[in-house]
Amino acid sequence: MKKVIAFLLIFIGLGVMVYPKAVDLYSAQKQNNLIEDWENQEYISESTQANSNSSNEDTAKNSYINLDSIFNPAAGTAEAAEPDSIEESRQNTEEVEETESAEEESKPLSDSMLGIITIDKINVKLPILRSASQYHLKYGAGHLSGTVLPGQKGNSAIAAHRSREYGKMFNRLNEVSVGDAITVNTRDGSYTYKVTDTKIVKPEDLSVLNNTTGETLTLITCDTPENPVNRLIIKAQLK
Repeated sequence: MKKVIAFLLIFIGLGVMVYPKAVDLYSAQKQNNLIEDWENQEYISESTQANSNSSNEDTAKNSYINLDSIFNPAAGTAEAAEPDSIEESRQNTEEVEETESAEEESKPLSDSMLGIITIDKINVKLPILRSASQYHLKYGAGHLSGTVLPGQKGNSAIAAHRSREYGKMFNRLNEVSVGDAITVNTRDGSYTYKVTDTKIVKPEDLSVLNNTTGETLTLITCDTPENPVNRLIIKAQLK
């Protein structure tokens, strides 16, 4: 009996060690497949498809607020200290996200592909998926619903996890500095942005979504990876 228990404990221990790595490998393979399939598809303009090319302030704010529960699941324990308006908005957004996530998971991820983001300085190349939902952020970057599409006038926001594994997702985004280039490829064209600002903000700081008269790109991830209580923000302007 003791041998059986010892064997089970060893088996469980191995499973605990192997499972996270297996999940990472699966996600990485999904990313590569999405990028390869998208690059091999024939050109189809995005401008006439379902994703609106105009901004919606309320939708954008709700999408941003929802990132808190995705980046930092433990934040739910502190919700009682939040202003009523933010807590209510978070709860409403999470309910909508649950419904949308179920719909997203029933469709091929390739149907949600918006484009590809490349940051050469930190060796990043990620698929951009429509909406920054929990499901989409498992496999790439997500375009915040309610913000304009990349390349258009206004503020286009893209979020991704800051994986604890070096070089994965936006793990090295803190190494990006003013003057660096960020390229976004969509079906409407290739857009190269120049970084103009980097900063750390609180999750409730919605000013990062402020609209602009020019073509702005805002990248969002958590800070720090180990204790994601803040947000790392990268601002860039279209060249």
